[in-house]
Amino acid sequence: MFFRILYILFLTLLAGSAVCSNFMMNLAWTLLLVNWVFERGFHRKFADFKTNGLLHLAILYFLLSAVSLAWTSDLPRGLDALRQVLPILVVPLVVLTSKPLTPIQWRIVVTGYVGTLFVVSVIGFVRWLTIPDLPYRQIVPFISHIRFSLNLVFAICLLLFFLLKAFDRHTILSAPILSTLSLLLALWFLFYLFLLQSYTGLFILIFTALLSILFFWRRLQTRPLRWFLLIAAVVSVTSFAGLVTYYVNDYYTPRLDTVDRSRLTRNGNPYTFAHDGLVECGRYVNDFVCEPELRAEWPKVSSVPVDSITPVGYTVLPALVRYLNAMGLTKDSVGVASLAPSDIVAIEQGIANPVYSQKASLRRMVYVMLFEYENYRCYRTVCGFTMLQRFELWRASWSVVCDHWLYGVGIGSVESALDRQLAADHSPLAGTHKNPHNQYLALLMTFGAIASALILACLLWAIIRRRLWRKPLFVACLTIVLLSCLTEDTLQTCAGALFAALYLSLTSQQSGACPHTADKSTAVSSE
Repeated sequence: MFFRILYILFLTLLAGSAVCSNFMMNLAWTLLLVNWVFERGFHRKFADFKTNGLLHLAILYFLLSAVSLAWTSDLPRGLDALRQVLPILVVPLVVLTSKPLTPIQWRIVVTGYVGTLFVVSVIGFVRWLTIPDLPYRQIVPFISHIRFSLNLVFAICLLLFFLLKAFDRHTILSAPILSTLSLLLALWFLFYLFLLQSYTGLFILIFTALLSILFFWRRLQTRPLRWFLLIAAVVSVTSFAGLVTYYVNDYYTPRLDTVDRSRLTRNGNPYTFAHDGLVECGRYVNDFVCEPELRAEWPKVSSVPVDSITPVGYTVLPALVRYLNAMGLTKDSVGVASLAPSDIVAIEQGIANPVYSQKASLRRMVYVMLFEYENYRCYRTVCGFTMLQRFELWRASWSVVCDHWLYGVGIGSVESALDRQLAADHSPLAGTHKNPHNQYLALLMTFGAIASALILACLLWAIIRRRLWRKPLFVACLTIVLLSCLTEDTLQTCAGALFAALYLSLTSQQSGACPHTADKSTAVSSE
C-alpha cells in the first residue's frame, strides 16, 4: 500500500512537472523507477511484460537507439540523444507493469495534470499581458510552445470526454460545478491555442475530434446526444473551413487602387514598381513606393529611425511599406501623414499589417501563413518562415534517407547529416543546425527503412493484440502523437518523448471515455 501511494504521488508529479519543469520531470520519472524497484513483485511484473505489446515497442525503440550508436558519427551527441529518449523506456516499463489506476487514482492524476496546465497557462497569459512585444514562442516560459500545445489538445480531449460521458449517463446534473468547470477549462485551452498561434495544435485538435466522433459516436447510449454530437462536429468543421476560405479570399481580393497617379513624379521623387508580384491584402506590396518621401516624412511622426531594427528582427522601412499597403494608403508622405498614433506605435514594433495586432485571431494566423507562401512564390525564400523552412528541411532529409536507406546514420548524427546535405544543396538553411521537424523522416534517417518498418509493425501489433482501438482516450492520445510527428521531432526531446510514453501507457489501461472510468477487465487480470 505504501509503494502504491508513492506511485500515485510520483505519477501525479510527473504529469504536472512535464509542462513546467525539466528538473522535476526528470526527478519524477527517476523516483517512479526507484519506487518500482523497491516495490518488488517482479513475478507479476514479468508476466505483464510478456503480454504487453506497447512495452515491447518501447524496449525495441530504445534498443535500436542504443545499437545505432555503433555507427553514429557523433558519439557524444548520440549519448545525449539516448538520454533524451530514456523516458520512452522507463515510463512504460513502470506504468505498464504496475496495477492499472482505479477511478479515484486516475482522477487524481488527471486533476494534477490539468490543474498544472491551467496554472502554467495563466502564468503565460500574464506574461503576454505585461511584457511588451513578447514573441508567441516565449509566452510559456517553461516548455516549448509546440509541446505545450500538444498538452493543451490532450487536456481538451480529457475534459470533453468527461463531459460526453456525463451527458450520456445523465450524471451531469449531479455534478454541475465540475461539469461547468470542465467546459470552461476546455474553452480556455482552446483560446490558448489561438494565443500561441499553434497551427499544429489546431489541426491536431480538429482531426482528433473528428476521428474520435467517427469511432465512438455509435457507442453512446443516448441517441439525441449522438445526433447533437454529429451535427455539432459538422457545423464546427464547416464553420472553421468557411472562415479559413473567407480569410484566404479576403487576402487575395483585389482592392481599389488608391494611388493618385498625378503624383507619381511629384517633387522629382519617382515611385518604384518592383514587378515581383508580392501580394498582401489584395494589393502589390512593392508597387507605387516612393522611398525618398517615406524617409523624409517618417522622422516627422516617429523618433525611431526608419532603418532601425524592430523587435521582430527587420527594419522599420519594410514594415512601414507593408502597413501602408494593407491600410490602402499611398506609400509616400501623404500615406505616412495619414497614419494614426496607434499605427505609428505598431510599425515601430515591427507589426507590418493591422491584422497582426489581432493577437488570438484565426485571421491573423491565415494572413501570416499566406504571406509566407507569397514570399516563397515570389522570391523562393524560406528563411524566417517556419512552415516553409519545414518543406526545405523535409526535402533535404529525404535526400539523406535515400543515401542511407538501409541502416540510417545512427542516433545523434541526424543534425550533422542534414547540415551536410543542406550545404551540398546550397540551401539558404545551410549552417542553421536544424532537425528534420518530422519524426518519421528522423526515424528513417536514424535507423533506416528496415528498423523503422519494424517499429511500425510492433506498434500495429500492440494495438491489434490488446484491441486498443476500442479505448477512446488511447485513440485520441495516439492520434495527437502521430499527427505531431508530421511537423515536429516529437520523440527527439525529453518533453515530447515523455508525453508520448506517459499518456499512451496510461490511456492504454483505461477503457472509459472519461477520467472516472477504469478498465475493469485489465484491473482484474493484473491482480
